[in-house]
Amino acid sequence: MRQILTQPKAESREWYLVNLSHVVRTIISVPLRTTGRVVFILEVTPPGMPTMFLEEDGELSLYIREGESSIKATGVRALEWSRRTAREDLLRTCYLELRSLSKVIAGGMQIGIAMDLGLSVPYLTKRLEDGSIYRFLNEADQLQLLGENKGNVGYTGGAVHDIFQARYQIRRMHERHQTDDEVREVLDRLREYVESRVQSFGRYLDSQGISTGQAGGR
Repeated sequence: MRQILTQPKAESREWYLVNLSHVVRTIISVPLRTTGRVVFILEVTPPGMPTMFLEEDGELSLYIREGESSIKATGVRALEWSRRTAREDLLRTCYLELRSLSKVIAGGMQIGIAMDLGLSVPYLTKRLEDGSIYRFLNEADQLQLLGENKGNVGYTGGAVHDIFQARYQIRRMHERHQTDDEVREVLDRLREYVESRVQSFGRYLDSQGISTGQAGGR
Protein backbone atom coordinates (compact mmCIF):
# COMPACT_ATOMS: atom_id res chain seq x y z
CA MET A 1 0.00 0.00 0.00
CA ARG A 2 2.83 2.42 0.85
CA GLN A 3 4.46 1.70 -2.49
CA ILE A 4 1.21 2.40 -4.32
CA LEU A 5 0.78 5.70 -2.45
CA THR A 6 4.18 7.02 -3.54
CA GLN A 7 2.96 7.01 -7.16
CA PRO A 8 6.51 6.48 -8.53
CA LYS A 9 5.42 7.10 -12.15
CA ALA A 10 3.83 10.48 -11.37
CA GLU A 11 5.85 13.53 -12.36
CA SER A 12 6.46 15.83 -9.40
CA ARG A 13 6.63 19.61 -9.23
CA GLU A 14 7.39 22.12 -6.47
CA TRP A 15 3.84 23.49 -6.40
CA TYR A 16 1.95 20.20 -5.94
CA LEU A 17 2.35 16.79 -4.27
CA VAL A 18 2.28 13.40 -5.98
CA ASN A 19 3.65 11.31 -3.11
CA LEU A 20 0.43 10.42 -1.28
CA SER A 21 2.35 8.92 1.66
CA HIS A 22 2.86 12.55 2.80
CA VAL A 23 -0.92 12.89 3.02
CA VAL A 24 -1.89 9.46 4.37
CA ARG A 25 -0.51 9.39 7.91
CA THR A 26 -1.98 6.08 9.10
CA ILE A 27 -3.00 2.87 7.35
CA ILE A 28 -5.07 0.28 9.22
CA SER A 29 -5.78 -3.10 7.65
CA VAL A 30 -9.00 -4.88 8.62
CA PRO A 31 -9.37 -8.54 7.50
CA LEU A 32 -12.89 -9.56 6.49
CA ARG A 33 -13.42 -13.09 7.76
CA THR A 34 -16.46 -13.77 5.62
CA THR A 35 -14.72 -13.03 2.30
CA GLY A 36 -11.04 -13.43 3.11
CA ARG A 37 -10.34 -9.96 1.78
CA VAL A 38 -8.74 -7.00 3.53
CA VAL A 39 -10.16 -3.50 3.89
CA PHE A 40 -7.72 -0.60 4.35
CA ILE A 41 -8.66 2.43 6.45
CA LEU A 42 -6.59 5.49 5.58
CA GLU A 43 -6.23 8.54 7.82
CA VAL A 44 -5.79 11.53 5.53
CA THR A 45 -4.40 14.90 6.62
CA PRO A 46 -4.82 17.81 4.15
CA PRO A 47 -1.32 19.12 3.29
CA GLY A 48 -2.41 22.66 2.35
CA MET A 49 -1.28 22.32 -1.25
CA PRO A 50 -2.60 20.54 -4.36
CA THR A 51 -2.25 16.77 -4.16
CA MET A 52 -2.43 15.08 -7.54
CA PHE A 53 -3.60 11.56 -8.43
CA LEU A 54 -2.15 9.71 -11.43
CA GLU A 55 -4.98 8.42 -13.62
CA GLU A 56 -4.72 5.27 -15.77
CA ASP A 57 -4.31 7.41 -18.89
CA GLY A 58 -1.23 9.10 -17.39
CA GLU A 59 -2.95 12.40 -16.57
CA LEU A 60 -2.66 14.01 -13.13
CA SER A 61 -5.98 14.95 -11.53
CA LEU A 62 -6.98 16.93 -8.46
CA TYR A 63 -9.77 15.47 -6.31
CA ILE A 64 -11.59 17.48 -3.67
CA ARG A 65 -13.86 16.35 -0.87
CA GLU A 66 -17.55 17.28 -0.97
CA GLY A 67 -19.61 15.68 1.77
CA GLU A 68 -18.94 11.95 1.83
CA SER A 69 -17.53 11.78 -1.70
CA SER A 70 -14.41 12.86 -3.56
CA ILE A 71 -14.93 14.44 -6.96
CA LYS A 72 -12.52 15.45 -9.70
CA ALA A 73 -11.95 19.20 -9.59
CA THR A 74 -12.15 21.00 -12.90
CA GLY A 75 -12.38 24.66 -13.87
CA VAL A 76 -14.08 26.80 -11.25
CA ARG A 77 -14.11 24.00 -8.66
CA ALA A 78 -10.31 23.79 -8.78
CA LEU A 79 -9.94 27.56 -8.47
CA GLU A 80 -12.36 27.67 -5.53
CA TRP A 81 -10.44 24.89 -3.80
CA SER A 82 -7.13 26.69 -4.36
CA ARG A 83 -8.46 29.96 -2.96
CA ARG A 84 -10.04 28.28 0.08
CA THR A 85 -6.85 26.37 0.82
CA ALA A 86 -4.73 29.52 0.51
CA ARG A 87 -7.03 31.35 2.95
CA GLU A 88 -6.96 28.56 5.52
CA ASP A 89 -3.19 28.14 5.29
CA LEU A 90 -2.62 31.88 5.64
CA LEU A 91 -4.85 32.20 8.70
CA ARG A 92 -3.41 29.07 10.30
CA THR A 93 0.19 30.21 9.83
CA CYS A 94 -0.55 33.70 11.17
CA TYR A 95 -2.17 32.14 14.23
CA LEU A 96 0.81 29.86 14.89
CA GLU A 97 3.23 32.78 14.47
CA LEU A 98 1.26 34.90 16.95
CA ARG A 99 0.93 31.99 19.35
CA SER A 100 4.68 31.42 19.30
CA LEU A 101 5.34 35.12 19.93
CA SER A 102 2.84 35.07 22.80
CA LYS A 103 4.86 32.31 24.48
CA VAL A 104 8.10 34.28 24.05
CA ILE A 105 6.56 37.40 25.60
CA ALA A 106 5.05 35.39 28.46
CA GLY A 107 8.46 33.84 29.16
CA GLY A 108 9.94 37.24 30.02
CA MET A 109 11.22 38.93 26.87
CA GLN A 110 14.44 40.91 27.17
CA ILE A 111 14.14 44.60 26.41
CA GLY A 112 16.88 44.56 23.77
CA ILE A 113 15.24 41.67 21.93
CA ALA A 114 11.86 43.38 22.07
CA MET A 115 13.33 46.45 20.38
CA ASP A 116 14.95 44.50 17.56
CA LEU A 117 13.50 41.15 16.43
CA GLY A 118 11.48 40.01 19.41
CA LEU A 119 8.22 41.76 18.56
CA SER A 120 8.29 41.04 14.85
CA VAL A 121 5.84 38.86 12.93
CA PRO A 122 7.77 38.23 9.68
CA TYR A 123 5.25 35.90 8.00
CA LEU A 124 2.29 38.19 8.59
CA THR A 125 4.33 41.26 7.59
CA LYS A 126 5.35 39.56 4.35
CA ARG A 127 1.74 38.66 3.56
CA LEU A 128 0.79 42.31 4.11
CA GLU A 129 3.55 43.47 1.78
CA ASP A 130 2.70 41.08 -1.06
CA GLY A 131 -1.04 41.70 -0.70
CA SER A 132 -1.99 38.10 0.14
CA ILE A 133 -4.05 39.22 3.13
CA TYR A 134 -6.21 41.36 0.88
CA ARG A 135 -6.48 38.81 -1.94
CA PHE A 136 -7.36 35.73 0.07
CA LEU A 137 -8.93 36.89 3.34
CA ASN A 138 -12.46 38.17 3.72
CA GLU A 139 -13.43 41.22 5.74
CA ALA A 140 -14.08 39.25 8.94
CA ASP A 141 -10.66 37.57 8.66
CA GLN A 142 -8.93 40.92 8.21
CA LEU A 143 -10.73 42.39 11.23
CA GLN A 144 -9.55 39.47 13.37
CA LEU A 145 -5.96 40.09 12.35
CA LEU A 146 -5.68 43.84 11.84
CA GLY A 147 -8.55 45.32 13.83
CA GLU A 148 -10.89 48.11 12.81
CA ASN A 149 -9.91 51.73 12.29
CA LYS A 150 -11.91 54.03 14.56
CA GLY A 151 -10.46 57.29 13.28
CA ASN A 152 -9.01 59.50 16.02
CA VAL A 153 -9.77 56.83 18.60
CA GLY A 154 -7.32 54.43 16.94
CA TYR A 155 -7.88 50.73 16.26
CA THR A 156 -10.12 48.29 18.07
CA GLY A 157 -9.56 44.54 18.05
CA GLY A 158 -7.01 42.83 15.84
CA ALA A 159 -4.47 40.23 16.85
CA VAL A 160 -1.43 42.25 15.78
CA HIS A 161 -2.35 45.83 16.65
CA ASP A 162 -1.02 45.65 20.21
CA ILE A 163 2.26 44.13 19.01
CA PHE A 164 3.02 46.90 16.52
CA GLN A 165 1.91 49.56 18.99
CA ALA A 166 4.15 48.17 21.76
CA ARG A 167 7.11 47.92 19.38
CA TYR A 168 6.66 51.59 18.43
CA GLN A 169 6.32 52.66 22.07
CA ILE A 170 9.47 50.82 23.12
CA ARG A 171 11.52 52.38 20.31
CA ARG A 172 10.28 55.85 21.25
CA MET A 173 11.02 55.27 24.93
CA HIS A 174 14.55 54.12 24.08
CA GLU A 175 15.13 57.25 21.99
CA ARG A 176 14.03 59.36 24.97
CA HIS A 177 16.29 57.35 27.33
CA GLN A 178 13.41 56.33 29.54
CA THR A 179 14.03 53.76 32.26
CA ASP A 180 14.00 50.01 31.78
CA ASP A 181 11.19 49.77 34.33
CA GLU A 182 8.96 51.90 32.12
CA VAL A 183 9.73 49.68 29.14
CA ARG A 184 8.97 46.57 31.17
CA GLU A 185 5.57 48.01 32.02
CA VAL A 186 4.80 48.14 28.29
CA LEU A 187 5.87 44.50 27.90
CA ASP A 188 3.81 43.44 30.92
CA ARG A 189 0.68 45.02 29.44
CA LEU A 190 1.46 43.49 26.07
CA ARG A 191 1.73 40.02 27.63
CA GLU A 192 -1.90 40.18 28.76
CA TYR A 193 -3.18 41.71 25.52
CA VAL A 194 -1.45 39.28 23.18
CA GLU A 195 -2.52 36.19 25.11
CA SER A 196 -6.13 37.37 24.99
CA ARG A 197 -5.88 38.23 21.27
CA VAL A 198 -4.37 34.85 20.38
CA GLN A 199 -7.07 32.97 22.28
CA SER A 200 -9.78 35.02 20.55
CA PHE A 201 -8.15 34.41 17.17
CA GLY A 202 -7.99 30.67 17.88
CA ARG A 203 -11.70 30.59 18.73
CA TYR A 204 -12.45 32.43 15.49
CA LEU A 205 -10.53 29.82 13.47
CA ASP A 206 -12.43 27.08 15.27
CA SER A 207 -15.71 28.74 14.29
CA GLN A 208 -14.50 28.76 10.66
CA GLY A 209 -13.67 25.05 10.77
CA ILE A 210 -9.93 25.75 10.38
CA SER A 211 -7.73 23.36 12.32
CA THR A 212 -4.75 24.90 14.11
CA GLY A 213 -3.30 21.63 15.36
CA GLN A 214 -3.99 22.76 18.94
CA ALA A 215 -6.75 21.59 21.26
CA GLY A 216 -9.55 24.14 21.33
CA GLY A 217 -7.67 26.38 18.92
CA ARG A 218 -5.16 27.31 21.66
